[in-house]
Amino acid sequence: MIGHTVIQRTLWCWALLLTLAIGACAASLTGQAQENGGTWELSWTLRSEKSIPRNTNLIAPDFEGFRVLAGPSISTSVNLINGRSSNERTWTYVLMPLKAGDVSVSPARVQYDGTTLSSRPLKIRAAAPGQSAGSGSRKIFLRAELSDTEAVVGQELVLNWVLYFNSNVNSYEPPRIDRLPGFLVQELEPVRQPEIEQRDLDGQTWNSAVIGRCLLYPTRSGELTLEPATATVSVPAQKARRSRDPFGSLFDSPVFDRNERLNLASDVVTLKVSDLPPGAPAGFSGAVGVYRMQAEPDRNSLAAGEALTMTVTLSGRGNVGMLQAPELVLSPDFERYDTQTEESLRPGETGMRGQRKFKTLLVPRAAGEQRIEAVRFVYYDTDKGQYKVLSQGPWSIQVSAGKSSAGGALVVGAAERVRSYGQDIRHLLAAPERFEELGTPLSARWWWRLLILMLLAAPLGSHLWAQRLQEKRRNLPGERRRLALSQARRRMKELTGKEADTQAGLVEAILLQYLADKQNLSAAGLVLGEQVEQLVTRGLSESATRALRELVRRLELIRYGGGQPEVLQQELTALLPMLEEAFHALEQESTSRGGAR
Repeated sequence: MIGHTVIQRTLWCWALLLTLAIGACAASLTGQAQENGGTWELSWTLRSEKSIPRNTNLIAPDFEGFRVLAGPSISTSVNLINGRSSNERTWTYVLMPLKAGDVSVSPARVQYDGTTLSSRPLKIRAAAPGQSAGSGSRKIFLRAELSDTEAVVGQELVLNWVLYFNSNVNSYEPPRIDRLPGFLVQELEPVRQPEIEQRDLDGQTWNSAVIGRCLLYPTRSGELTLEPATATVSVPAQKARRSRDPFGSLFDSPVFDRNERLNLASDVVTLKVSDLPPGAPAGFSGAVGVYRMQAEPDRNSLAAGEALTMTVTLSGRGNVGMLQAPELVLSPDFERYDTQTEESLRPGETGMRGQRKFKTLLVPRAAGEQRIEAVRFVYYDTDKGQYKVLSQGPWSIQVSAGKSSAGGALVVGAAERVRSYGQDIRHLLAAPERFEELGTPLSARWWWRLLILMLLAAPLGSHLWAQRLQEKRRNLPGERRRLALSQARRRMKELTGKEADTQAGLVEAILLQYLADKQNLSAAGLVLGEQVEQLVTRGLSESATRALRELVRRLELIRYGGGQPEVLQQELTALLPMLEEAFHALEQESTSRGGAR
């Protein structure tokens, strides 16, 4: 009996020690789901009394039935209770249910301390947008609304993010969207003071406000999907009733009001995009919208060798910033110079409006009547659903003979001879007389003198060359900046004969290498859009910024299957000298600031 008691007590001691040992090193992984304004925050927390390494990662479930809007965000904490520490590491995801109903989230797993910990499945009852959000009976949701549900490639669409609510909203953050594949996106100014109006939706009256807006231009046909945008709004938190609390009136004061932040996600919107109809008139370059054209030369008569300016102005609504200059058909005696572009754009809640003005300098080289044929601009009218051709002209230009520059000579055309020789030319002998050839001494012969001069100059030349090489080694960054333009022009020869995608990629690579050389950076890892914004921050000139952004937009258009790759080389050729002048101005400004300090 006594031996049995001893054995029993020993077993109890061993069980107690084992329990304490297990409790000292036990770890757990728990999951939690919380609704937040129509989205769900799913978090998994690893708890342990031992430290949790930084490289401990969560093996998340596949989130079937959800769209992941954000995450994972990771937080760590250490709690000290009754002298014992507890470590926690939490992974949080923000998800949007794809449909209403009961959805099960599979367990998450963590590899920790040589073991695999698993959480329990999470059960979520997802509701349609606007049916349940936040606590209590509050209702608020975000909705994406397009100006049209059907469009053609290149058509301008206005995308509004509308907040629907039936409770107070203290503040909001503008909607964010990560990507919109299949679209060119024109960002608009944030909505500073949204107007609130009442709307009926599904038989219920809501307060609504447009809190974000952008312009979209489809770049391909088919059924395109707009990914959800996310926005954060701050609303008053629901307060519990304190009917018998003697201090209830004090704590019900607005001083003690709390705010609750809700993460809202807009619904998924699909858009049916059709190709432009066949049978486009000759000269169509992809312009879509509603436009007007005005074209005229600044004069109808001038002298040969003088210049006139042909101005073509395209205005209206649509993707005005991408409009190209109509082709000019001229008499062969006209000499044409580069076209200068001026634009004035006014993006707003009804779309992009404005104008692009193209000015081309023309110089007639021969007298007589010269012609500028009618200017044609072809576009697809989105209001009428058909192609339209705008035309103005032709113009007859009267060119008089230019004045001579010396001796009364009159030059009419390149092929005509000079008909007046002036008075300063004397008659020459009809034929040279025969002279007796005499021997020339060696010292008087030109090749001998040249040889002596080369022998004398060789040491000096080698010394100067060595000094130049040494100077280049000392100033490699400066030499790299100096040669950036010539290197870019040399690489532009590779563009000839390349396909659209290859040509666009080469243009982007040439431009990135040029920007890297001018700033002494490595071209690897540079992003063209980020480089543009950094140069704007440094004070890049307005003309260079506008031309650079236009080339970036064209590259984006070609990347999505639209645009005209044949003008890329022309635009890059015109852009590089502008950037060279802009960088020179930045260097001078930096030098002047350094001297002032």
